[in-house]
Order: sequence, then C-alpha cells, then structure tokens
Amino acid sequence: SLLFLVLSIPIIIVVLISGWIVWKNGYQPARFFVLAMSIPLLIAIIEPLSRLGLLTGRDNTYLTRVINDGALVILLSLALADRINYHKREAEESADKLRQSEALTNQFLDAQPVGVAVYGRDSLLRFINQATLDLFRLQRRNLGSKLEEAIHLFHPLKSGSNSPFPNENLPIVLALGGKSSRPEEMEFEIQGERITVETQSKPIYGPDGSIEYA
Repeated sequence: SLLFLVLSIPIIIVVLISGWIVWKNGYQPARFFVLAMSIPLLIAIIEPLSRLGLLTGRDNTYLTRVINDGALVILLSLALADRINYHKREAEESADKLRQSEALTNQFLDAQPVGVAVYGRDSLLRFINQATLDLFRLQRRNLGSKLEEAIHLFHPLKSGSNSPFPNENLPIVLALGGKSSRPEEMEFEIQGERITVETQSKPIYGPDGSIEYA
C-alpha cells in the first residue's frame, strides 16, 4: 500500500500538469479538476511520510482518507456542474451569433433593389424582402404562408397569353425539387392589373446535401 502511494505520485503530478495546461488554455471547468487532484497528491505525500515517522503527531490515516474522499467527490461534482454550465454558455453564445448573422443577412437581402423570396423545403415562406412586397403590393410579409396560397392569389400566367403557367414548371417548384431554373418571364394578376416579371429560382442545400430552401 505504501509502495502504491509512492508510485502514484508521478501519475497524479502528470494529471495535475495536464489539467493545469487545459485550464490555462481557457477551459475554465478544469480548475475544479486541478483542485480535486491536488488532494490525492497531498495524501500520497503526507501518508508515506507519516508512516515512516518523518511527520510527528497523531496518526489519523482513516480520518484523512474520509476527508480526502469527501472533498474529492465534492470538487469533481463541482467540476462536472461547471462543465455543463460552460457548454451551455457556449451553446447560447453560438446561438446568439447565428441569430446576429441571420439578421445581417436578412438586412442585406431586404436592401436589394430586386425582389427576393425564400421558401423552405416544406413550401412555407421563410423570407420576403421589401422589393417583393412593393412589387406585389403586399402589406405584410406573412412568413409561414404556403406556396400554394401565393400561386392561387397571383395567378401566374404564361407571358403574352391568358394560359395559366403550369404549377409543375414554376421556377420555385422546380428549385424545391432540386432543379435550377433559367430566367423565365411570366405575368401575374395583381389587384386587377397584369404585370410581367422575370423570375429565377435555385435550390439551397444544407450541410447534409438535402434541399433546405429555394
């Protein structure tokens, strides 16, 4: 047992140094780990010295081990709780940065002089800029509305005719199916007036390669 304590000292020191390096590199939860591992090191030094008679005083080996185990459990529990809070804060910060990035992107698209509308793969409206609102004389963005509702509302027609534009050939429908469309002229009925619009759609893929938007 005495030999085991002596041999464990270098191992504990290596673990302590590793924890200290991680702490200094910015990982704050490591500070409780370093404190926790300091206790076994202290016990591994004191107990052999006490058994060899190099330290005077009453032998409280059992009490020392109980205190050691209790303090170790408490500090490791604090380290675990701090680690959970650390990763929670990181997740919240990442979410905030993502929201800020999305807000900047929306502001950029909203400032474009051409109409931009984005539909999700579920055919729900995710974004529409001010130029599109003005072009189609819309008062509200109506995010979350269905693509079918927009098709029914504006009656897309083939350019120069009264023939309805086939829904399956609409650029946005093709894009949601994975096909990029060429610029296509079509006409829309807006408040009793027919206007000609050149439209083009492209699919937007997510990290896994599936279509997310168009």
